Amino acid sequence: MILIVDDHHDTATALARLLSQSGHDAIAVDSAPAALSLLQRTRPDVMVLDNHMPQMSGLDLMRAIRDDAHMRDIPVIFYSADSNPNEVERALQLGAKDYLVKASTPWAEVCETVERYAVA
Repeated sequence: MILIVDDHHDTATALARLLSQSGHDAIAVDSAPAALSLLQRTRPDVMVLDNHMPQMSGLDLMRAIRDDAHMRDIPVIFYSADSNPNEVERALQLGAKDYLVKASTPWAEVCETVERYAVA
């Protein structure tokens, strides 16, 4: 299962739909707290995180995941509009597998990147 966490509903559902069409079970939630709630009940194969969200950023969510022994090895890919090199570096230092920028990364590349870490 692929968990997509993005406060932009259209982006999250579009990505979930594309991944579902490729045979993946993809779920989209609109906040980090919603993701944490879902993570209490299920363990995704990979997570796709937006960085800037209300309540809790993608970086903060990733820190919470990495602090939990049962979730720390879940592959995380950032898919964010923020292309600031400092933000990219922070994500990669926390262990993100990749950091894709929304405006400049084609949907096909996003799906290919996610599929590298997901099990169909």
